[in-house]
Amino acid sequence: MLTMLVCITTKLWAQEPYAVLSDDGLTVTFYYDYQKWMRGGMNINNSDIDWVSSSPYGTAKTAVIDASFADYSPTSTAYWFQNCDVTTITGIENIKTDNVTDMGGMFYGCYYLVSLDLRNFNTQNVTNMRSMFYGCVHLTSLDVSAFKTEKHYCPRKSVNISLRRLFAL
Repeated sequence: MLTMLVCITTKLWAQEPYAVLSDDGLTVTFYYDYQKWMRGGMNINNSDIDWVSSSPYGTAKTAVIDASFADYSPTSTAYWFQNCDVTTITGIENIKTDNVTDMGGMFYGCYYLVSLDLRNFNTQNVTNMRSMFYGCVHLTSLDVSAFKTEKHYCPRKSVNISLRRLFAL
């Protein structure tokens, strides 16, 4: 009986990644902890988040990646910020990308985003960056100086196929 209770409690209180939209709707904060239910958090998964035409973050202008998020090891960040209205993302260095293989569309349609410093992103395992910055027309500052793209090359076609449309508009 005690073992069953421990298993149930552990399942209910496991750390999980989630996002919370502020009461005024202007900030979305990403957490990785035990408080999703108490904060009214929304799911984010290790796979594509299932929205296409609109962001679940509403009209948030700022995204904050809380320090707790640094303990999360996703395998995909694909479409995480798709179609967001954010102009700034703070704490982006708290996204641990060591195990990520898919970053496709990560910032797809982030029309208002003006600056990104991704030099802390570890991209050595990433095989898909397709459309990562598609539609980011106001992006005037982007640091991808540490990106490794060797796994994207397709020798048979002599083209970087998974980087295709990386910056397309």
